Amino acid sequence: AKLKYRQVIVDYDKTYQILALAHDIFDGILNVSLQGSWWYSDGLTDQLLFLRGYENVMYDFYENPDELHALMAFLRDEWMNFLDCLEKEKLLSLNNGSEFVGTGGYGWCSDLPGENFDPNNVTLRNLWGYAESQGTVSVSPQMFDEFILDYQAPILNRFGLNFYGCCEVMDKRLKYVREEIPRLR
Repeated sequence: AKLKYRQVIVDYDKTYQILALAHDIFDGILNVSLQGSWWYSDGLTDQLLFLRGYENVMYDFYENPDELHALMAFLRDEWMNFLDCLEKEKLLSLNNGSEFVGTGGYGWCSDLPGENFDPNNVTLRNLWGYAESQGTVSVSPQMFDEFILDYQAPILNRFGLNFYGCCEVMDKRLKYVREEIPRLR
């Protein structure tokens, strides 16, 4: 009950001062542009494990399932609010080129940014989404689906294309990931 949504605060004056300085130094040498880069993973489990601790989370699957569902719902809703702020404030930049996507791949593709793209209003639908759940490799695929993937899927549904997985073993989870994650590549 003590958890609150984070606030997105941007110092636009300082941002544009730094951008002007970069233009002064690099124009004619390098292409200077303002880019937003704000995430590694939309996976939620890193936040879960930081908040509760690994051992506590492993017990929560069995001893406190209702509370774990409630916490995952909060984390999902908080992340959705964060994404809403990024869209509203126009803080998103395309990631379908030489940008890092997922676990080391690049975003190059022809499916993004998609039809009717407005370069002055980049939305999540123009971007790659990415999630993983390395911290839950020791839970069953069914528990992963119920307690993790069910909360990640609504987030990833907002993106144009999606990438899933990192260092976790995916063979037993892949069935669920394929069923629940839209536009998976």
